[in-house]
Amino acid sequence: MPKFAPREKLIAMTMHGATVLRVHAPDYAVMKKAVLGLAKEFNLRIVSGNGPIRAEGYKLSAFELYEQMRGELPDYIAVPTSACGHIRGLFKGFRELFAAGLIRRLPRMIVVQAANNSPIVSAIKQGAKHVIPFANFHTVAEAITTGNPMGGDEIIAKACQHGWLAEDAAEDEILEAQRVFAQDGWFVEPASATTLCAVRKLCAAGRIAPDEMVVLMLTGAGLKDLGALQFQPFNIIESSLDTIRRDVEHAFK
Repeated sequence: MPKFAPREKLIAMTMHGATVLRVHAPDYAVMKKAVLGLAKEFNLRIVSGNGPIRAEGYKLSAFELYEQMRGELPDYIAVPTSACGHIRGLFKGFRELFAAGLIRRLPRMIVVQAANNSPIVSAIKQGAKHVIPFANFHTVAEAITTGNPMGGDEIIAKACQHGWLAEDAAEDEILEAQRVFAQDGWFVEPASATTLCAVRKLCAAGRIAPDEMVVLMLTGAGLKDLGALQFQPFNIIESSLDTIRRDVEHAFK
C-alpha cells in the first residue's frame, strides 16, 4: 500500500495477518505499475482495483440495487472513481440484468473525482479520448488518488457511448458534503462525499432534471480515514465539574 494510505486501513489489514509493504510513491497508479512489473518474477497474483475478479465483485452492487429497489432503476448512479474497477463492475452488473431481460434500460453512470486529481473527469469534460494524467497533487479524498488510471480510457469511451456524466469536487466542497452526510446519519470517508458535490453541481447546471432519480454510491465509512477529520471544524468545549453549569448554559444558548 502507498505510504500515504490511512493508518486505519493498515491496522485492518495487519489484524487479519497480512504482511504489508508501505511504498513511498506519489499515487496509487505509479505504485501499481511498479508492483505489476514484479508479478512475473515473483509469481505474484496482483489484485488491483481494476482487475477482472474485483469487477465481478463490484457488479453485485447492481444486483443489490435491483433487488432493493424492487426492479425500479435510477436514472443515474454517481460513483467515486479511481482505478475504475467499481464503475466497470457496477455497469457490468446492469448489462447482465439487461441481457437477462430483467431490465429494459441501463442507468447512466456519473463519473466522480476530486478536482485536485481528475484524470478521467477532465478528459470527459474536454472531449478527450484518453486520460489526462495528474501528478504531484494532494486531495483529502485519499481513496481516489490514482493519477493515471490504467482503465481510464475504457471509462472515457463508455461515457461517450452511453451518455454518462462526469463532475469533480473541490476540497472545501468535499469536506462540507462529508458534514452534510453525517448530519443525515452517514459517516463516510471523503471519497464517498464527492458524489454529493458532483450531483449538486450537475443539478444546478441543469444536466440532471428535478424529476430524475440519482443513487449516490457511498464506498467507504468515515472510520477508514480518521486523519481526514483534522480538516473538519469540530465544536468541542473542554469542561470540568466546576465549570459544567456555565458550559452547558453557553452550549445551549
